[in-house]
Amino acid sequence: MRLRLQCMKLLAFVCSIAIARCACAVESAAAPNSDFTYQQLRNITLSGEAVSVSNLTLRRDVATFHLHSGTICFVTPVQGKITGAVFVGEGNLILDPPLAVERSSLKLLTREDEFSEHFSQLVLRFTDASYDELKKAGSAASGGCGRGPASGQPERHAA
Repeated sequence: MRLRLQCMKLLAFVCSIAIARCACAVESAAAPNSDFTYQQLRNITLSGEAVSVSNLTLRRDVATFHLHSGTICFVTPVQGKITGAVFVGEGNLILDPPLAVERSSLKLLTREDEFSEHFSQLVLRFTDASYDELKKAGSAASGGCGRGPASGQPERHAA
């Protein structure tokens, strides 16, 4: 009986140490979503760098973006790389799926032979060389990129 009591005390002691170690590990672990790069991406803002574009075509996979006229405002860099832009102006998107079944499905849903969507605002996110391509295709925008009063949206600029 005495041996059993000692074993129970020892077991309780070992368990309390294990629980204390787990609690310390939880306290020292990084808080969720606290990664610096993640925070930069999540709280991204416009940098003020902008280019005016006219008749620019961007092809990405099955999508073709036609930026007829407008301003592209770039976001602030994350780890030294520009990862996005906002276009304000006139443009359209055309989707051209490569498979017949995809084209048929799109036609069934849209009741059109071609999927084409006009837009006046477009948000682009990228990890490739799109920044360099967009910057090269445009000319410095007069006035850069402002921000709308409360919405965080870029102001419209004449092209």
